[in-house]
Order: sequence, then structure tokens, then C-alpha cells
Amino acid sequence: MHTTKIKTICFIVTLLSFSVFSFAQAQHEVRIINGVEYYVYSVQQGEGLFRISQNFGVSQDEITRINPEVRDGLRIGQIILIPRQTQTAQTPQTQTPPPANVVASAFGGGNQPAPAEQRTVVENREPSFHFHTVQRRQTLFSLSQHYGVTQDDIIRFNPQAARGLRTGEVLRIPKAETARTETRTVETQQNISEEYFIHTVEARETLFSISRKHNVTQADIEHLNTDLDVLSIGRELRIPRNVVPAQTTDAVSERTTAFLDWRRIFGRQRVADDATKLRIAFLLPFSLENRANVDARFFEFYAGAVKAIHEAQSNGISLDIHTFDTGTTEERLQDIFAQNPILREVDLIVGPAHHIQVPIVTQFAQRHRVKTLIPLSNRVPDIERNPYIFQFNPGMNVEIDFLRQMFDTQFANMNIVFANIEGVSEADEGAIISREIRQMLNERGRRYSTLTISAPEINLFEPRLNSRGRNLIIFNTNQFQLVQPFLANLNTANRDFDITIFERYGWKNRDVRRPNGIYVAPFRPESEILHLRSYNQNFVNLFGWEATYHSPRFDILGYDLVTYFIRILSDRKTDITNQLQLEAHREGLQSQFRFVRRSLDSGFINQQMYFGNSQVR
Repeated sequence: MHTTKIKTICFIVTLLSFSVFSFAQAQHEVRIINGVEYYVYSVQQGEGLFRISQNFGVSQDEITRINPEVRDGLRIGQIILIPRQTQTAQTPQTQTPPPANVVASAFGGGNQPAPAEQRTVVENREPSFHFHTVQRRQTLFSLSQHYGVTQDDIIRFNPQAARGLRTGEVLRIPKAETARTETRTVETQQNISEEYFIHTVEARETLFSISRKHNVTQADIEHLNTDLDVLSIGRELRIPRNVVPAQTTDAVSERTTAFLDWRRIFGRQRVADDATKLRIAFLLPFSLENRANVDARFFEFYAGAVKAIHEAQSNGISLDIHTFDTGTTEERLQDIFAQNPILREVDLIVGPAHHIQVPIVTQFAQRHRVKTLIPLSNRVPDIERNPYIFQFNPGMNVEIDFLRQMFDTQFANMNIVFANIEGVSEADEGAIISREIRQMLNERGRRYSTLTISAPEINLFEPRLNSRGRNLIIFNTNQFQLVQPFLANLNTANRDFDITIFERYGWKNRDVRRPNGIYVAPFRPESEILHLRSYNQNFVNLFGWEATYHSPRFDILGYDLVTYFIRILSDRKTDITNQLQLEAHREGLQSQFRFVRRSLDSGFINQQMYFGNSQVR
């Protein structure tokens, strides 16, 4: 079976511990029940049982035992009890290193192995942590000095703190003695012997998982270690050095590291013939050199792509993967192209994410005839004259065409009210779409009303509303913060009128009470995503962490896109640049794709859109 040879920068390991949630939004109430102390915790948006268990250092089974109703699923705002002192000790929780600082340390130079991996094993004994509510002007440095720990100790248990502190945020800070006595260096890079190195057993590891991690057989480990019937946490095992580690390459600096063990995901590697390999390059803004700019969405997009690569490898497809940290500047991207001629030979480039970098990539793609997938931007310059571009985000023209159908069907009998907020730029996407909808209604002879608003006031919307039918409110802006002041008026009016807001897709992540909303987007509504539970479980099994449940799921976007393009590019007999329309993708979880172009000289634009509802009470 062909396997995957991976050439990539090694920061993907941070996906194993990346989290964008703060530990809590406010100081938790502590309640004593039958002599046991519990935190009274309100479930936050996007949280799952796994995430909560990791944040509090308590097993999922323990939370479920105390709160049996969570077996039916968690709801935003649901109150659950989290034990401060568990009754099921002897189950240590393993905290993986934080993303930003560990990833940055991977770029250590030369042909050296990775820096020593820092792992913290937290025993279930009380007390081990201070729970600190961040005050104004407090910094990681001031907190580390106050509690007698390092800044890295704080970040280890609060990964989001690497991007800055927020007033009111609650941090879990290890007590000084805990940080000193329970942090140990795993000597994965020390040359203990020419024949073997030392692996220290972690929580939940088995002989099988250890053998897979180090790409050796269980028999290899048994040969060098006796009495392996029971593995105890902390035991040191001899691991034979009989397999040459697969190298991972920092494609930006061209330094080789061994920080990411791809074998944990891909198993043993057998190099395929170059002619049969599919070569994919990722250009994504991980911004590892500046922690303040780290964005979890791009790590998660890449994680989903890696999951797709893993599945392709399991199906016998051989790939050569190159990954580049593009940062956020045009200069950085130009340097990458100048220093890495391999990019002229790949089968597909995926990226960039930032709109400012898109023209550089599209020009490169056309000059060197490299197929390029633009995964996020909906405004790709010169796409009508560049046959090598594939734009996933459909853009405004496709959205408006889709809305024409909606106003002839779902919105046909609704009372339309355009709410024009004073001062909004004519270039605002919301303003452009609002104008296009008005023009479309004029062409159809549809009646509507227009309301110019500048500040909330009593009975602001009521005179324009129909008490005997449904009302659709269309704002002239894409910016939720401009709309938010008027939501209280709509909530009041919604008591007597049937109101629906035409929303932009990004508003779905805003947990602000408002009337029902409708939207159009290239993403299926969550309720229509099939096999999501199976995908989530496989994701956790592969990486050891849960993706964030925002809309859209960036991990699923990466998974869907890379799965699709691996499939169509693996068919070497078909040249997709000679087609006007690609084969439709019906197997996507979150998105199905329908890439179409106007001529053989133009690029492809995804035409698939969905209609959805949102509700925040």
C-alpha cells in the first residue's frame, strides 16, 4: 500500500493542544454538596464535554456521573456541576504544550531534533491551581511574578493567553509547587544509546499506541523491555532506533526538524515513485513569529486538511505535502515564492487566506500554470482571465443570483423593509447586496418600504411592519456592530409582529438575542450535516482535541476541500483545466461543490449555496 511522504513545517503539532476558548468567562460559584466542593458552570457556545473536561482537569466520565443529563447533549447556558476534588483519583490528566510558544521553539535551527517536549502531568489532588480573574492592566509577566511561576506555565493551562489577556477572563494558574514537581522533560532527543532511546509512559498510552507513535512493532519494544503486561504511568521504556525517522522540513527557512512525528498519523512510510505522487502546497498564515497574530481558524483548517490527507493515504494515494507560513504580508509571500522553486512544480496550491496576498498567488499560478485553490476570499482579481484558479467562496454575484430564486419562492409573500443605517459606506458588502435586492424587486414590481435610521428610538420599526404577515428586515451593512444597537427595538416589535432578519452568515457566531434570522452561504446548516458525530470522533482520535464549533467549521472546510481536490487530481487521465464544469462533489460534510467557469480562459467559481435559519434567544 502506498503511503504518504510528508514534507512540511512542523508546527502542526500545535493542533494537538490548540484552544481558542478561555477557561471561563467569569469567576465560578463554588457549591458544597454532601461535603464535596463543586464548581457551578454554565456551558458556553461551541463547548463540548471533551473541552470542558480538559479545561477543568476532570474526566468526561466523572462529569457525566455527576450530571447524567449531559448524555443527551449539552445546551448553551446549561448549568452543570464540576467537582473541585474528584472521587475517582488515580486518573491523571495530561496537558499538552501550548501552541504558540511550543511551535515557535520548533524553529530551532540546523539538523537538530526538536526541543525537549515539556509535558505536565496533573494528579487529581486538591489544591493544584489558583483560579485568577484578570484585572485591568494585568499581564502574563505580572501574573507569573505574583504566583511564582513562569509565563509558559500559565500559557500551558490557558493556551488562549498566548494571544493576550482579557479583563474578566478566568485563568487556571498552577501553584508553584505543582509547576515545579509535576513538570518533567521527556528526553525524546537524548542519545541514551546507539540502539535505543527512552520513552516515558503517559496517561492512557498502551503498548500499541506507543509502537505506532515511534513506528516500531510491539515485538521490538518487548525485546528491550521486560514485564510489559501492565504499563504504569511514568515508566521508562527503551524504544529501538531501528527506523529512520521521517524528516519534516520547514519550507520557509529550509531547516530540518523532527518536531512533528508524522508517523503517529501516517504509520510507516514507503516512498512512492515521484511520477505517482500528488504534490500539494499549503500557503496559510500561521504567524508563528508573532503570537499576537495567531488565529486558531487556520490551524483548524490545516488540521482538517491533514485528516483528508490521512484518509487518502489509507486509500493508497501517495502525496508530497509542502506547507508554508505566509504570515500576513505581501513581502513574506514573495520571499516564499522566490526561495522555493518547488512551488512551480506542485499539482495544487491551497491558499492564501488573506485577501491582500491573493493577487501575488494568482499571478504566480498563471505564470507557472499551477492549479490554485483560493479557500476563503470571495474577490479574486482577474479570475475571468486565469484558468488555473479555483475560488471556493462564491462571491457576491453568485449570492445575488441565489437570492433571486429565494425572493421568488421562500420570500415571495413577505413584507420587505430596508433598514438603512446612516453613515454606512456605499462599498459595504451589505449595502451593495441591499441595493441589488431593491433593484431586483423593482424589476419584478414588488412593493417594499425603506426606513432610514440613525439611533434606536421607540416604535422605530412598527409603522413599516405588517401585523398580518411575515416581515423581512434587510440592513444595509455587513457589520454586526452597526446593527446591534437596533436589535432591542426589533425584539420589542417582535412581540406583536412576525419579524425575520436577513443576516450575513458571520452573524451566526454572535450570541446576542434577536428575532429569527435567515441567511445564504456556501455552508450547509448544522442540522443538515450528515455523519458529523462520526467525523468529530475520528478527528479527536487522530489529533487528541476537539475543533471549535463556530460557523463555519474551518476544520471541516479544510477536510471537504482537500478531500475533493485529492480525488479529482488523482485522476491523471483527466485534465480539469480543459473542462467548463468540474464533477459535482456530493460527499462533502459541510459543503458540496459545484465549480463552474464561463470559458476555458477563465477560472472556476463554486456556485453551490445554501439557505439557512438562525435563532438566538
